[in-house]
Amino acid sequence: MSITQPEHSSGDEIADDARDAGRPEAAAATSDHAVDALIASLPARLHRVTARQARTRDALPELGGCADDPALSEAAQRVWDAERATALALAAQYRALAALHEVEGEYEDACELDEVETLRAALGLRVTRSAASWRLRDAYQAVHHFPRTLENLESGSMPSAWFQKMLKTSQKLSESSRRDLDAVISTWSTDISPERFFTLLRALVEHLAERESRPDPVAALERTVELLPGAEAGTGTLRITGPIPEILARWKSIDESARAVQAAQRAALRDGTPVPHDPDGVVRETGRALPLTRLRYALIDAAELDVDGVAVPAERFRLNVTVPVLTLLGASDQPGMLDGVTPLPPSMARSLAGSCTVWHRVLTSASSGAFLPLPADRVTPTPAML
Repeated sequence: MSITQPEHSSGDEIADDARDAGRPEAAAATSDHAVDALIASLPARLHRVTARQARTRDALPELGGCADDPALSEAAQRVWDAERATALALAAQYRALAALHEVEGEYEDACELDEVETLRAALGLRVTRSAASWRLRDAYQAVHHFPRTLENLESGSMPSAWFQKMLKTSQKLSESSRRDLDAVISTWSTDISPERFFTLLRALVEHLAERESRPDPVAALERTVELLPGAEAGTGTLRITGPIPEILARWKSIDESARAVQAAQRAALRDGTPVPHDPDGVVRETGRALPLTRLRYALIDAAELDVDGVAVPAERFRLNVTVPVLTLLGASDQPGMLDGVTPLPPSMARSLAGSCTVWHRVLTSASSGAFLPLPADRVTPTPAML
């Protein structure tokens, strides 16, 4: 990725290298880098939450104002121990229940719980089958959607009421948003007050829900396939319109496959071996490999020709996008440019830049906009910049 700046001006530009055009962004924050980027995108008060003082078992008498009363202090600490035991037991129960019912994909995609598993859960919990089904759902989400905070629950550092409140308030969120919720809350200090935790939890859930409702600028772009009259009689034209990253990725796949088949045909003609993908014998008859335009068409028409048996190199291409830095900052809606030719909507340009971990900053002339003959600076954007 490259940043360009006009000489003696603030018009920085960024060029983005998207090595895998058309690939959707990962929704779940799993790596430490992804978690840092997620946290940096949140409102300031939802960043890593810390406490002014530790809330420990030993500090409980002082915090509770009963340090001068040994009996009262001991009773308060027994309550602390009982809550910790409750948290550990709840975590163990979630894991045991989750083992009773496993589904592929999101829990909500399952049509219904297995009757036998629901019965076993009800018998073990000594509740009705209806109540057991809800407990099974909570257990599945606890294990699969909230693994980080579940570890905090198992260690006794997170109170059981906090974890159960988190499960309840996140029911309307998607699976990926629940995992983001888990990643963020796992970084919060458990020494904060319950009132502060519940307030921040509600704000975070509302933020993630609002994020889900935002329209995806790339998803809103036109995607059509049209049959149009051809330039010559008896021919037709198939026109495909879509976001340039997706179209480019499909084109590169077809083009590189055609080149691989063409290279295999030339090698067969040279070595005197059977010619691959020559059902009509045209290559053997003419002594020349099929042109790329013909091979691309044949590859699209999969019923007639495919690349079975021919090794196709992995796609290796780069999407060079130049974006004015003011567009990235939201201070301008000047479009980005693909390879300096195709204009890109500002929203798409920002999305591509935000998915790239390496940028290159280059200077441009303030008068003409041409690149100046200076070496580009390699930049690693911070999570907050992304």
